[in-house]
Amino acid sequence: LGARVATIITDEGLKWFAQSWEDSAGLTTDYGGDVPDIVECRWGEGGYETIGGVQVPRTPDPTLTNLDCVENSSRYPVDSRYVYTLAPIPSGKVTRADNVVTVVCEIPLGDANNDGSGNSPEFWEAALFNSEGVMVAYSTFNVQVKNNTRVLRKTWTLTVRRPS
Repeated sequence: LGARVATIITDEGLKWFAQSWEDSAGLTTDYGGDVPDIVECRWGEGGYETIGGVQVPRTPDPTLTNLDCVENSSRYPVDSRYVYTLAPIPSGKVTRADNVVTVVCEIPLGDANNDGSGNSPEFWEAALFNSEGVMVAYSTFNVQVKNNTRVLRKTWTLTVRRPS
């Protein structure tokens, strides 16, 4: 199987972006800047399913309001529900050009190296949240194992359009 990465704007994220329209080019935020108020990135050990004995990323569900390993925890073994939260997202890592929002999230070398069960976390999913706790975007991908020898980085590119 080749690399699979799927990213969506969630149903709640679409509502949030729609409520944030100010001009034909894009978004406004509560603090008056050009950059959307995306403040948190969460990485989770859920977001996969087993097909034919092989774990593969799930197709992202736009109705989710939290990571799959949290919202549907019974799908996963107890030791496969670890969540790492990056908050706040560092300054300059959320940008906007017209209707394209880019967010860069990374887990540094020293963070998230143990899932609480003595294992290196195996991340299959990540999500972006605004300051109100709304999950605005969700992504699933091939497993990324985190340990103290690697930084994990995900760049989100979200194209936001007015509904027609």
